[in-house]
Order: sequence, then C-alpha cells, then structure tokens
Amino acid sequence: RSASDITLIVIHITGGDTAGSAINTFAAEDNPNHTSAHYIVGRTGKIYQTVWEKDRAHHAGSANKRSIGIEHVAANRTNYPTQEQYNASAALVLYLCRKYSIPADREHIMGHQEVITTSHNCPGPYWDWAEYMRTISIVRTLINLGPLLPLLP
Repeated sequence: RSASDITLIVIHITGGDTAGSAINTFAAEDNPNHTSAHYIVGRTGKIYQTVWEKDRAHHAGSANKRSIGIEHVAANRTNYPTQEQYNASAALVLYLCRKYSIPADREHIMGHQEVITTSHNCPGPYWDWAEYMRTISIVRTLINLGPLLPLLP
C-alpha cells in the first residue's frame, strides 16, 4: 500500500496483560485470523513495532488497507491504560499523523468498535477518550514548543 492510502489510526486494547502475550499471539502459527497490529504500547509506555507501516496489519477488517493499528496492554477493568501509555501513544499517534498527513482528531483516530461496529467492544469502557485526546493536545503543544524550550528559564 502507498503512504496516501493511510488515512486512519485505530486504537485497540489487548486481550492479554503483557506486550509479550500480544506479540506471541500475533506470531503464533495457530493464529486463526492472522490477527496483528502495527504497534503495541506496553504498560510503562514502551512501544513495540510488530508490523511495518507499509504493510497491512490484520486488526480492523475492511479498514486494514487504510489504517495503522495500535494495541494497548490493558486487559480488564482493573487494568486500565496507564498515563504512561496515553503519553507514549499520543506521541506515536502525532508522529504518524504528521508522517501521513492525517488530522489528529476523533474522525481519524478511532476505536476498533467504531470501525467494526457489529462484533467488537474494543477499546470499550477501558479507554478514556477524553483523557486521550487531552493528552494528544498537550503532547502536540509540547512538540510545537520544542524549539522554544531552551529559551525558557
């Protein structure tokens, strides 16, 4: 696929509680749907790339051709995404939005359940969209201020 095909970022929550379990699922020979995502964001904010951006990952049905998928390790109600994950994911999303000329808004940064509405509840109630979009806004401001930061006291 070409860079101009990429117009959407899809947010996911993993079914397991570690990045390793997601990586193992993606790599498993018996992965029936060949499930994958381009990135996984671990609990501490560490980012793992598992599929090249130029390649399609299998994470969002018919939207695979035009999207980049980002999994976040947070498997249940007692294991919500951490602020470190929101921070790292926001920085990654802003990088991808800039690279592919994608607007950094809710029309272009969507949850899996918004792309495939009939069969999934992902990222579901675990994902705080208001907090995430606020984090994206803060990270964008910091990136834009970057050249000025050495001038500040």
